[in-house]
Amino acid sequence: MTINTSVAITKDNYFTQIHANIFNLINNRSNVPDTDDSTGNRKFVHVREPNYMSANFDKNAGFPFIVVSDPETSQANKTSDGTKAFQDESFEIIIMTQDKNSDETGDPTGAQQMRDIKTNIKKTLDSTTNSKTLRNNGLRNKTFPSITQEWGEIDGKKMFRTEFNLRFNNQLRVIA
Repeated sequence: MTINTSVAITKDNYFTQIHANIFNLINNRSNVPDTDDSTGNRKFVHVREPNYMSANFDKNAGFPFIVVSDPETSQANKTSDGTKAFQDESFEIIIMTQDKNSDETGDPTGAQQMRDIKTNIKKTLDSTTNSKTLRNNGLRNKTFPSITQEWGEIDGKKMFRTEFNLRFNNQLRVIA
């Protein structure tokens, strides 16, 4: 799947561009480094949750990974002439790690990888430069609560999952 470059959101590119602007920010290894692949060759950021139960998962991508799926959108309060409306976007960004590796002391690394990736995503979203770019491209009034949980096991290895609910509220946009 090809992801567009990051540009301003318009009525003509709305659904494609709101996703591309967030996906590209998270998929930039300078912003969010892959804790398992410093070369950047491994698939790290996905548009949907990969099948991590498949036999080829570790060969093609593996843990950890990030999912930036298409956002939920809503529209309300059209202007009297019907050409503009307030629009909100809500993204679910999922991070999954697994205790498949150990550090030099023998401790599993899944929980620490999760903390590192979450920190890098938060730093990326909080960056004044990135915030300005998002605002200029039409994504404003950002909030992002997160939920972290130990999620389960695969082959006796613990998995960790965090969901960021990234929201942009009350954008008055041209719709017609």
